[in-house]
Amino acid sequence: MKFDEIWKRALFYLSVPKCVLCSEKLSYEDKGLCPDCREVYESHKMRNCSRCAKILSECACTNEYMESHSIKRHLKMF
Repeated sequence: MKFDEIWKRALFYLSVPKCVLCSEKLSYEDKGLCPDCREVYESHKMRNCSRCAKILSECACTNEYMESHSIKRHLKMF
């Protein structure tokens, strides 16, 4: 192991990283989300829009509130 790798691991364990959703402690291999939350996140990313049936990340539909304020299209960010 190189010094940089040892330094990164030491900082990782000193900072006690936690999942951004459930606050469970993360292992060194996890990136921001614990395995359970990552699974839920990945399944939600693939959901379809109830109006156009496209995957949500590709959908530009608006809801009734937005349409009442003359917003006809918007992008959903993930």
